[in-house]
Amino acid sequence: MLILFFFEYLQNQRRKEVEIANEYALTVIMDLMVHLKTSGVLVEELDVGGGLGIKYTEYNKPLSISEFVSGIASFISKKCTANSLDLPELDFEPGRSVVGEAGTTLYRIGCIIKMPNGQFDVAVNGGMNDNIRPALYQAKYVGLLANRMNQQADTHCRIAGKLCESGDILIESIKLPLPKTGDVLAVFSTGAYNYTMASNYNRLPVPGMALVNQGTWDWVVRPQTYEDILRNDLIPLRLQSRPQTVEPSNSTDHVNHYEHSGKAELEENAEHVEKAEHEENAVHVDHADNREKEVTAEKEMNAEKAEPVHDEDPADHMGQMKDEVQEQVHFE
Repeated sequence: MLILFFFEYLQNQRRKEVEIANEYALTVIMDLMVHLKTSGVLVEELDVGGGLGIKYTEYNKPLSISEFVSGIASFISKKCTANSLDLPELDFEPGRSVVGEAGTTLYRIGCIIKMPNGQFDVAVNGGMNDNIRPALYQAKYVGLLANRMNQQADTHCRIAGKLCESGDILIESIKLPLPKTGDVLAVFSTGAYNYTMASNYNRLPVPGMALVNQGTWDWVVRPQTYEDILRNDLIPLRLQSRPQTVEPSNSTDHVNHYEHSGKAELEENAEHVEKAEHEENAVHVDHADNREKEVTAEKEMNAEKAEPVHDEDPADHMGQMKDEVQEQVHFE
């Protein structure tokens, strides 16, 4: 059994372009099936993937399920007959078309700035960390103010995320009622890719997902917290000031452990200080002893060089030596 995958075509194109792309991709696949047959490989199962699109905006015209399936099945049937191939089992993966339009993302509006051209730049409390598609390949979305959805939408706005990136634009152009800080912006058709492509860009938590039906709701994915983000962060043992140990079994052990560690650390530091002071004193004493020896040796050397002068008054000679010694000490 060989499974082949049909390459999904961008669904923001016109229906005719989608049909042309489907036909081209299927032609390539059928040519490959014919080539494999000459090599003794028969394709028994053919997976055409998830090429069925959804309506992101009013410009999207996705095929219905019946149109999508019947068109592919008819094309493959004709090609198989023409090339004497057995009809393979067809598999479809309609995941996006099932959950895409079922999902809506809610944002809280924050800062609002009126631009010189009259358009309002509206920042929300999300962005490319929870929906990377607009920044990644210019995917288009529509939305409305959920708390004011019955008011006239006559204000031109651009919806920006909070990720501090020039490309963090969720919706380039949209008409809303004059937005206010605190309004809730609902962006449609986000059920397929937003959560699966979400990230901790700039260390932001991933939003949760709630299941809503007839006035009731439940978390199906809890919102991520900063504790969740930091849970796997570690400080290497060699960079820690305290030795890393197994986490104590209770709070009392935890306190005793750190009291013991702190006492041991203080004792160790005291030993280092005492040792350093001893070494410093030893060096100081050695230097003093050496200096005393140098002065003594120098005096002896000067005494040997000095010759007694018998015809001079001894008092004058002693005065001269005193002056030399005083000059030498002052110089040093």
